[in-house]
Amino acid sequence: MLASKLGGSNPKNYQVWYHRRNLLEQSFSDMTSDSDTECGSVLELVNEELEYIAGVLDKDSKNYHVS
Repeated sequence: MLASKLGGSNPKNYQVWYHRRNLLEQSFSDMTSDSDTECGSVLELVNEELEYIAGVLDKDSKNYHVS
């Protein structure tokens, strides 16, 4: 699941960012509790999310919903 697909057309929607965070937290929890998952998968997901967030902030540095 790429969380960046959620809310792409409405980056200032607080509910979308809250939902994204919940989805990511669950994904991280699932990945870290699965002994077959490599650390690289978690880091890849984190990096993808950070790149998306950086892109959103580049477009609008005052989008306080991102944090």
